[in-house]
Amino acid sequence: MTDDELLDQLARMWTDADPVPPGLVDDVLAGIAAAGIGDDVELFALLDPAGTTVAVRAGEPAAALRFSRYGLEMLVRVTVDGDRRRLDGWLAPGGPGTAVLRSGAVELSAPIEETGRFEFPDAAAGSAVLEVRLPADGGRARRVATPSFLL
Repeated sequence: MTDDELLDQLARMWTDADPVPPGLVDDVLAGIAAAGIGDDVELFALLDPAGTTVAVRAGEPAAALRFSRYGLEMLVRVTVDGDRRRLDGWLAPGGPGTAVLRSGAVELSAPIEETGRFEFPDAAAGSAVLEVRLPADGGRARRVATPSFLL
């Protein structure tokens, strides 16, 4: 059994045994807004929770994740190479900034090009959060993070 098959079985088991309670997401978002912490870091919404398998090159499985929040769109392609991962990302609208990939105690940074493209050529497998830091646009700087996802 592959890791992906095992993780799929675990996900189905927990979805059946302990589903997300109705209204939990809305309650959490309301709590964040009430506490005022949403002003510090906005969260992208994952538009396709299952990810989309995409063809890259023969023998290189990849998945595409799409996130959106407050007019920002982010597409991330994750390519598997043994126990390492390559992330190629695109942020729209484009513009300079910094992308930060956090996985456990490891934090990697990459510049976001004017076109919105960024990359992490050598990341470890595991749970991760991707944050984009954008310069101030007539106000304060903006930080937007993804929910945790599995590399």
